[in-house]
Amino acid sequence: MYEAVHHKNAGSEGQNSASSSPRSIKNSLSFILDEAPGDKRTASSAELDESSASKCLRPSVSANSISNLLAPAVDENDVRNATRATTPSGRKSSKYCIVEGCVSRAKHARRCWKHGGSVKCKVVGCRNRAKTKGVCWSHGGGTSCSVDQCTTIAVSNGVCWAHGGEPVKRLAPSVTISDCASEVFCTRFSPDGKLLAAGCGDGAIRVFNVHDGKLSYTLVQPQSSLGFGLPCTAIRFRPLTSATKTKNVLLAASSNGSVEHWHITSGKCLNAISNNQNQLYALDYRADGAMFATGGKDHAIRVYDEATKAEVACMDSGHGTLTAGHSNRVFSIKFVPEDDNTIVSGGWDNTLQIWDVRVGHSVRGIYGPHVAGDAVDMNTRGEILTGSWRPENPLEIWDFGSGKRLTTVPWNQSAIRSEPCFLYTAHFSRSNTGQQLIAAGGSGSNEAKVFNHDSNNKLVGTIAGLSHGVFTLDFAASDDKMVVAGADAAIRIIDIYDHVPGEKSRERPTTPSIRNAHLPHENLTRLASPALSAEALRAPSSPLHRMAVHDA
Repeated sequence: MYEAVHHKNAGSEGQNSASSSPRSIKNSLSFILDEAPGDKRTASSAELDESSASKCLRPSVSANSISNLLAPAVDENDVRNATRATTPSGRKSSKYCIVEGCVSRAKHARRCWKHGGSVKCKVVGCRNRAKTKGVCWSHGGGTSCSVDQCTTIAVSNGVCWAHGGEPVKRLAPSVTISDCASEVFCTRFSPDGKLLAAGCGDGAIRVFNVHDGKLSYTLVQPQSSLGFGLPCTAIRFRPLTSATKTKNVLLAASSNGSVEHWHITSGKCLNAISNNQNQLYALDYRADGAMFATGGKDHAIRVYDEATKAEVACMDSGHGTLTAGHSNRVFSIKFVPEDDNTIVSGGWDNTLQIWDVRVGHSVRGIYGPHVAGDAVDMNTRGEILTGSWRPENPLEIWDFGSGKRLTTVPWNQSAIRSEPCFLYTAHFSRSNTGQQLIAAGGSGSNEAKVFNHDSNNKLVGTIAGLSHGVFTLDFAASDDKMVVAGADAAIRIIDIYDHVPGEKSRERPTTPSIRNAHLPHENLTRLASPALSAEALRAPSSPLHRMAVHDA
């Protein structure tokens, strides 16, 4: 059974005291659900009560703003001459407003909010209902739902999930796979979410069952002149379309320069394109699966026809003085959604290049991101996500149309390590129906973070306490799972679920970790929250701070 430790967000950063061997996984994971530095309470159970959830969600209000709040004026004559309102049945009731003719429910001093009751916000011009301090949730009051008689915590638009708000996203450990023979450089969920493919440092591609983490298939080329044994650096499942005859086809790139099509269920290599003079680090499929592109050491972007496997274009230059193409290694490639002819790429030269397959060269460039892994992604809103291998402002969002930076997603130091995070990977969630999430991870602090892009990039959780860096992560197509893997040769599948604040959690059934002989230490998953003391950071295995992981 997975266990979790909640940590307090103290002023000084805690250090990970566990020593680790090169192949051991001592610290495993930590999940920091939110960042509420003012909350000093200690969690005593697996559930967050309504009060603690409200503290995490409550906006701060300064003393000056509170002093400027003005109470609505009430006509004393109305109050003096008021009589108790009657119910439709003619019976008098103290639940109703005392102002004559008003049948609204009384909230305070036997008057409804329209007639001076305390549930109307004191802020001038604001007609929202006040829940605490005489002000509404948007002006510093509590986050209770604004719907009459509802005391559930409001999570969006001032209302709870049952009245139109959205639940809070949470992370929970699902399965940890620690039987990989080497580092994991790339991961990808299958389109149906049942399989997880992992490209490893020994050149093999291992495919696992997502539900229980068991190894289902191993794809390995026989040792040959292709250079078996060099890392598999990028993988993509072929998109499922009506024209697709063969399913479960995986495209893989290797640092030996080869591109291979694998049929997973039969274990056969359907096709191989070799280039011994190059090293490949990136690839991507077009949305309809009709083309794929690769990039690597030689700075060029090559585009291939999926049906014939023939090279359609080799793009390695720019256009006049506007752009020059890449001048260093390419580590990430992304076809632009809803545009079959445009590709975005990034690499070591601190630029994003935008390529048009029809003209065969780069047509635009964006200066800034230093990309060192699969850390360029796009969504259907015309936004480019980049993760940079640098200590400051590593996670950024850009506008595809103008090329301007829209925002920098704050990457605060975690409570586990004080080092900055140098990003190797960054992705948008794939589903277009729910809330869009952002995930990124890297080395230095050896962590990955998840943000809610639709909630002003609010932090959802942090996977921390890893002994080595994060090289790869991915979202399942349904956005209910994600995977984190890297240099510690372990693969961690994480559940993403909706948590309703104020409601009790149900106990989550757990799946045991899959371990191998190289990793003798039990692989626990810990849940760190800013609600516990710094002592818990120095002694994370203390039984006083353990609790079962729960879902919504």
